[in-house]
Amino acid sequence: MLAPTLRESRQNLRVVRTERNRRWRRTLVGMMSISLLFALAGAVRADDEEEGVDEPAAPGRHVAAKNEQPESALQDAATKPSSGQTNDGPGLDFTGGFNFGQNPTQDRSLVPIEAMPFFLMDNSLYFTDLRFFPTIEGTFGGNVGAGYRYYAPRIDRIFGASFWYDADGTRDVYFQQVGLSLETYGKWLDFHTNLYLPVGQTTQQASTSVVPGSAQYVGENLSYAQMNSYLAAMKGLDMELGVQLPGKFAQDHGIHLYGGWYYYDDDQGDHIVGGSARIAANILYGLDASVQITDDNYFNARAIVGATWTFGPLHRSNLSQDNTKGRIGERVFRNYTVLVTPQNEVQAGMLAIDPATHKPYVIAHVDSNAAPGGNGNVNTPFQTIAAAEAAGVNADVIFVHAGSVFHGGASSVVMNPNQMLFGDGAGEQHFLSVPGLGSILMPH
Repeated sequence: MLAPTLRESRQNLRVVRTERNRRWRRTLVGMMSISLLFALAGAVRADDEEEGVDEPAAPGRHVAAKNEQPESALQDAATKPSSGQTNDGPGLDFTGGFNFGQNPTQDRSLVPIEAMPFFLMDNSLYFTDLRFFPTIEGTFGGNVGAGYRYYAPRIDRIFGASFWYDADGTRDVYFQQVGLSLETYGKWLDFHTNLYLPVGQTTQQASTSVVPGSAQYVGENLSYAQMNSYLAAMKGLDMELGVQLPGKFAQDHGIHLYGGWYYYDDDQGDHIVGGSARIAANILYGLDASVQITDDNYFNARAIVGATWTFGPLHRSNLSQDNTKGRIGERVFRNYTVLVTPQNEVQAGMLAIDPATHKPYVIAHVDSNAAPGGNGNVNTPFQTIAAAEAAGVNADVIFVHAGSVFHGGASSVVMNPNQMLFGDGAGEQHFLSVPGLGSILMPH
């Protein structure tokens, strides 16, 4: 399925055949990672809420000692409001951008437009994410997401989860999938993972064509091999770990370096395994840019350059962030489109159909050098055209073989209505129209 070359049958559409228990082990590892992330987030939040209960203060007035030191920078960083924070309550962020290039899931450059309605309450963010992504070729798709993020001030870290529905029409055929995204952001270390599960019609026919050179005569008919090309969606999982680069400039501009891994497979046992590297930074206030390179066993190396400009009260990119809470409005990093691979299936023994009658063409073969008593089949042709007409085979096509010579009465022809007469010879080409395929070149 994964190699876009000619295949004999659907069973041969494989890059690597994996064993079922190996796929289950990978799935188990992924689910364990997800469970650990949720467990850690729950434990951190519970700890934060427990520490947030203040003990009653004793009455009296505090007088600073002469040598009392101010709060440490670390303590201040964990409590000081970030320049990226906004007031509690509802709000809306709007993002526009572009993704130029290709990666395993994206075949065409995109110009995404996004709206993120949200509600911020203390350290909790509830949000929806509405994404529309037209391509430069005029096709388009969209994503709808809903999620929750929590900022843990004790460890200065964000945890988040979101659910997604993706509708991808960028390839002229329509695919759907649902997804789960888990993420955690900190001052120095980020991690996120995405699960993608296609739904609906996961395999769709893209085109049908005649395999070149496959046409041949079989009895009184014309047979050929038909190539059916499909696009098939694959389920998958990706993970990415990122670090904040050191140095004042890198920190001021939120420059992060990410390394990741992805795995996709289908019900036929085909799989795609690859790695990715990405660098992301804030260029100006609200303007983020990134470059991603991927490499795997099917698509090989691909690259995407992206940029987004966000307007709104919540997301301030990473300029002058004093703590991690200012990143609570960052976009969820996940694929826009569904990963789709081409697969080809060859159907041999197809018969050319007459679009006028919707029945196979009947071809009467004629060869003046044939043995007497022929029935018009390719191996037992009639000796004359008149014999073909008199035999009552109701031929749609009378095909006279090269080298035939007719004399006297055998040289005269009376054709039936809508009947075609073709003469074979060097350099001669004759075509038959077939519904859905155009024309088929008749062999010599």
